[in-house]
Amino acid sequence: MKFLVLSICIVLGAFIILLQKYLYKTIRTPLTFFAILWCVVLSVANMQLYNYYSPSLLVNSIIIIGIVIFAICFCVFSGKKNLKRVIDNNFFECHLNLQIIYFVNIIATIFTIPFLGNAINIIRNNGLAFLRANAGDTNIGIASAGWQNVILDSVVRPVFMTMAILAVTVSFSEIRKKTKIVLLSIAVVENFLLTLLTAARAPMVNFVFYFIIAFIIFKGKNIIAAIKTEKKKIVVCIILIAIILYITSERNFSEDTSILENFYVYYFSGPSYMSRLLENVHEYGLNGRLLYGTATFGFITNWLSFIYTFLTGKSQGSLWVLGSVITNQQYWVGENTLLNAMCTVFYIFIVDWGILGIIIGPLIIAFISAKIFKNLYKRQTTFTYAIYIYWTYILIRTVFKWDLLNVDFAVFIVLMYLFTVKKIRIRI
Repeated sequence: MKFLVLSICIVLGAFIILLQKYLYKTIRTPLTFFAILWCVVLSVANMQLYNYYSPSLLVNSIIIIGIVIFAICFCVFSGKKNLKRVIDNNFFECHLNLQIIYFVNIIATIFTIPFLGNAINIIRNNGLAFLRANAGDTNIGIASAGWQNVILDSVVRPVFMTMAILAVTVSFSEIRKKTKIVLLSIAVVENFLLTLLTAARAPMVNFVFYFIIAFIIFKGKNIIAAIKTEKKKIVVCIILIAIILYITSERNFSEDTSILENFYVYYFSGPSYMSRLLENVHEYGLNGRLLYGTATFGFITNWLSFIYTFLTGKSQGSLWVLGSVITNQQYWVGENTLLNAMCTVFYIFIVDWGILGIIIGPLIIAFISAKIFKNLYKRQTTFTYAIYIYWTYILIRTVFKWDLLNVDFAVFIVLMYLFTVKKIRIRI
């Protein structure tokens, strides 16, 4: 079966590359960051590297159908646009509400200060691995109350994430160099602070991803020449990568796991883990209860769930069901490997819509992608570029999770609008 899947993915991927070159004059489109990416992921997953089990026939079929539906719907919804002319221009309107940017980030940073001492003490006494495993525990973690963890995870973290994306986007604009340096410095400090608070690599890993995505979007026409002219950005990325490697070495319980295998786990194990979920989880999904869109649109519905949990003390909502009930369970995805959490976006759609999720899910992603794509074509602003960079990041992450399950996307949209579109003046 794996040779058939490989053949289908190669042919499908080649066709999509030629199609987008014809329609959009570039391959820097959502078709690459979702459809082509999934062709690569599914191909590698079926090679059974590191003694991993290959995905089931059902999962292979779901993903291939999803790729085809996404490609067709995206082309229909977006129309024929020459985005190459837009993203190769490297000039866009850069309006910034600096007062509101500084005000929001100062408030968010001040809120984290009381928890910083706790985090440092835990790291000093027990190490990074202990802090990572217990950061959210109100008894031995950095916070003493559940509401504090909710604010840290659902407000402060998205604020810092938005600042990182804004700083990366602005760094490719024509605004003053001083403003670029200030915004980038704030973003680096905030995300380093978040890394200390949780012992998580994610803030720094994501920062590197934003840089790489922006680099491809803005400078993808000639990567080699761009590397020579963007040396300072490359240095920032190298520093972030060094921090990531240090945290990984400090947190790693297994000395036998290489960097390549860690990379494989995050980006190619999803189809195998999804196969185990479909085989073992019967309470939700194909033969069980459905969440009817509350996971697909979790960035909206989980606000209500947070309010309900805060008022009643009872955990509920799609984020809790998928994170703490379903994907919290470990399954064997290889002869020597137990994994959890790597459910992929396709499993989210199955839990939401049942068998119809194979069609509905990719259609929804294609519609949102086309909308963002068309907005960038019509208006080249800090807001539209930042949205495009973040959405590209979300598409890449679909190989192991669905980021719209959490509230980050809603916070990001509101903050980016306030930071770059809405004219607001604050007197301090």
